[in-house]
Amino acid sequence: MQEAPNDLARWCAIGIGATVFMDLWSALLRRLAMPTLNYAILGRWCGHWRHGVWFHRPIQAARAVQGEGAMGWGLHYLTGVVF
Repeated sequence: MQEAPNDLARWCAIGIGATVFMDLWSALLRRLAMPTLNYAILGRWCGHWRHGVWFHRPIQAARAVQGEGAMGWGLHYLTGVVF
């Protein structure tokens, strides 16, 4: 059975909505002084892939990558839509 384009748009909206909900929850946790995820670290990790570097011990000590914050947030939302 062929899927309608509306289904794809609906699935993307659900993924984005769930990711926004997760971000709002993280914002609440930060206001309560609880540590949360830093998506710039995800961007840093992925930014090193083009140089063939897959592992870091620890990733926080790895050299910063230009645009790692935007890359990390973009990957965060891409993952939310895919899931």
